[in-house]
Amino acid sequence: MKMKTAKISVSNVSEGIYLSSQDVAQDLSLLQRHGITHIVNAATGVRCYFPKKMFYLKLKLLDVPSDDVRKHFARVQQFMRKAIEKKGKVLVHCNAGISRSSALVLAYALTARGKRLDERRKASENAKRWRHRVIPLGLFIIAAVGCSIELLVLLATAECVVTA
Repeated sequence: MKMKTAKISVSNVSEGIYLSSQDVAQDLSLLQRHGITHIVNAATGVRCYFPKKMFYLKLKLLDVPSDDVRKHFARVQQFMRKAIEKKGKVLVHCNAGISRSSALVLAYALTARGKRLDERRKASENAKRWRHRVIPLGLFIIAAVGCSIELLVLLATAECVVTA
């Protein structure tokens, strides 16, 4: 019997920012191929696999509405900003790469210092395009970081494209 293997993917949503499921975080060769140096682990029950080769930020965050992802925004943004300033590349992952990680990446993209509105919009569109199942824990989290109504509408109406 031939086993079907799941295809794992990592999505480059912005310069130096990647989004994925936990599967990518366990694949050292894939991480190295993309030049990943820093990892935000927002997955429940998933360890940090390469602590001697990568810099980690491990979050205690459940994928339930009662666990407020906003409380992690400042720490995650600081970690990501420092990595990018040092020319590093950051992978943000949760278990499936759908809600917690996408919420963190979108919050970072929408509040990144020195980014023009069109650059922020492009990063948001990329997150939706490359991770076809992106479903952040509600648009309230994006509103909480002070983004514009225009971006909220864009996120709510963005068409998702499935990539194989």
